[in-house]
Amino acid sequence: MSSLAKRVVIVIVAGLGTVGVATFFGRKDDTARFQAARTRIDAECRAYRAVPRNRHAAVCRGPDTYEPKAIPRYTEVSGLLDEARAKIARGDRLRAETALRSALAIVEDVQRMGTLVADLVANSIVKQSLEILAAHPELDRRSVLSDVRLDVTRPFEGLRLQHDWMLVQASRSADEIERSDTAFREMERTVARDVGACREASRAGGIDENVAPDACGTIQTLLETAARLDAARR
Repeated sequence: MSSLAKRVVIVIVAGLGTVGVATFFGRKDDTARFQAARTRIDAECRAYRAVPRNRHAAVCRGPDTYEPKAIPRYTEVSGLLDEARAKIARGDRLRAETALRSALAIVEDVQRMGTLVADLVANSIVKQSLEILAAHPELDRRSVLSDVRLDVTRPFEGLRLQHDWMLVQASRSADEIERSDTAFREMERTVARDVGACREASRAGGIDENVAPDACGTIQTLLETAARLDAARR
């Protein structure tokens, strides 16, 4: 082998060695970042579930066939709202108010489930109750609504934590976890003032495709209903 050929071989071998070292350290770095993300998400999940209202939320855990579901509660509420309408038609104001209170008492239990479907159901209960009260000023609106709350504090938090937790369980990359967190931060920042920007962040982060279609639209509606509820109490 000529001296030139030998030098070429040495350069190639050295280059391959450099690539191998870079790959090795790159993998170590990815592993360290994933472990850091796992530790962070575990701590965030523990903190979330430590809050009494979140203790049984469908967040940071796998599917449970026997966990409470939001849709059956909606069926229950629909019966109570129909009862309220029937009592109003008969002029029975007190029993109509009682039926509305019973329907609205379910809102907090539903939101404790921590899912987007639960938020949709809670929103519908409050929205329909507000419509009934607005249409019938003879009802004692303030009394009926006095104990009702729609929780809109960090509205994407349960969804974000559940998605991050699932990414960790599936051993997905640290990059994918960071991409998800970035998307949820931007969604939370923009949803109240610019739902279009929220939807763009959701699409960019793969949330629409992989987690919940139009989560931004659902939360925007929830925020609007919460504002109407606050106004109706005054």
